[in-house]
Amino acid sequence: MGYFSLDGVWFIKTNKGHMLQSRCHFGCKDRSQQQDDNQISHIVSTPVQDAFKAQYADDNHHTVSQNDVVTMCQQNPKPSSHKSKANQDDISSAITTDSSSVPRVSQQQSADAAELLRNIVQPPALGERCDFCQLEGMFSFPLPEEVYAQNTVSLYAGQQCCITFNVMDALKQIITVNDTTELLEVAYAKEWLESRKGQTDQLPTAKPYDWTYNTLYDGTLEGTWKVEPTDEGIDFRLLSRRDPILFHDHVFLMADDYSDNGMMHMDVRLRVMSTCAFILQRQFIRVDQVIVRLHDTRIFRRTGCDYLIREVSTHEVDIPHLARTTNALPDGRPLHVLCTPNEVSRVLRHFQRTRFERTKLTPTIKS
Repeated sequence: MGYFSLDGVWFIKTNKGHMLQSRCHFGCKDRSQQQDDNQISHIVSTPVQDAFKAQYADDNHHTVSQNDVVTMCQQNPKPSSHKSKANQDDISSAITTDSSSVPRVSQQQSADAAELLRNIVQPPALGERCDFCQLEGMFSFPLPEEVYAQNTVSLYAGQQCCITFNVMDALKQIITVNDTTELLEVAYAKEWLESRKGQTDQLPTAKPYDWTYNTLYDGTLEGTWKVEPTDEGIDFRLLSRRDPILFHDHVFLMADDYSDNGMMHMDVRLRVMSTCAFILQRQFIRVDQVIVRLHDTRIFRRTGCDYLIREVSTHEVDIPHLARTTNALPDGRPLHVLCTPNEVSRVLRHFQRTRFERTKLTPTIKS
């Protein structure tokens, strides 16, 4: 957890969970389907099962059954600690990848993977779902591949008022879709439908949702705030000065790669100087060969002021149009491979601004 005290009653808090907490590692969906037959075979990931089997079979000189592994997991023991010679990438792969795609995982790696996972993520109780799957159950659509539910950035004015950025509220503000005609399509969608003429009527109808996770989230206000339009903008000249940075942080909220059809990631960056504090929440959306969107929420506070300036903007452009009207990137790559917000910002003048709001946020601080 990060903390930095500004002047007066203002201060900043950040919280970051581990990346392993951003997804399910325990096969909860598989277990849910098997519960009718009382066959719970995925209470933990395969490397964790291997670790318990190897450890307890070695210690007790007998074969450990699947039921033994389940019982051990519920009692929350830890295998003996070992010094691993495997690198961090091997450990991460052992935890997050199915055993069929990792043909050779040593007992040493499995034990270290189990140790790392158990120290970070609490296994669910028998018959229960893990924290991530419980989170997913709160929404009517599948969650992005990575969701950092414990990550937050909060700017406080006293103890009663704050503006917070968190992924739960961001997911709640994903744009509602009432019909599949409102959804974006991947670049090869028409060719795919053409190749399956007469077969698409047999496909099951899914509940429509915005699979790009396009959200209008601009922060959560807690406490009593006066929110009003203003002509006072963010002082970018002050921000561009090379003043010493007293505090900074970078907090991820969520990410997805659209099944290799693009990318979406949402994060929050902040920095504090002696003259001001600045927070930028950004959601970057790219559907390959189709569209690029940039949702930005900027919070600015000048030192000594008792209010914040919030600017919310959305820019988007069709990639075919961008390719026709703009030169390639400085390194020669074509524009349809725009990968990062920094690359997008270089050609932002070619984007259409579809949303812009500027407000003054004044907290009501009770003495």
